[in-house]
Amino acid sequence: MRSQIRLNIPLLFACTGIIVIVVGLFMKSVLEIQFYDTYFIASQKIIAVYACGTMEVSALVYLTLNKIGKYVSANLSLVHYAMTVFSSVILLTVPFFNNLSDDLALWEIVSMTVLAAVSAFVLGQFALIINVIQSLLRNKQR
Repeated sequence: MRSQIRLNIPLLFACTGIIVIVVGLFMKSVLEIQFYDTYFIASQKIIAVYACGTMEVSALVYLTLNKIGKYVSANLSLVHYAMTVFSSVILLTVPFFNNLSDDLALWEIVSMTVLAAVSAFVLGQFALIINVIQSLLRNKQR
């Protein structure tokens, strides 16, 4: 007999969101990034709140789709989860590296890391939108 592990995507998002908000509320660093002539400042608490909010909304969307009988692609859901969680973790840990050195090259690396993490976060949300549209347009149900 072969056993299969079935992931519950809404529960995965909900639990990860709670973990992110609990950990994020105890962080006190500030993310300071300069892109060309604009200087961005965001605290880790705010980043944690927005990441948690996004994860909880995603959990609600997946749960709603499951309740109405529309099933989403498991692979696309995992891509969405991985991109959202890993980019959130990067955005939460980057402020710790801001204060390490006054080296300009390090600041450029930190800025590019933040840009890549934000891009991955946004692409992950596009994966959610594509997944929702596919599940709503799909005629057959499992």
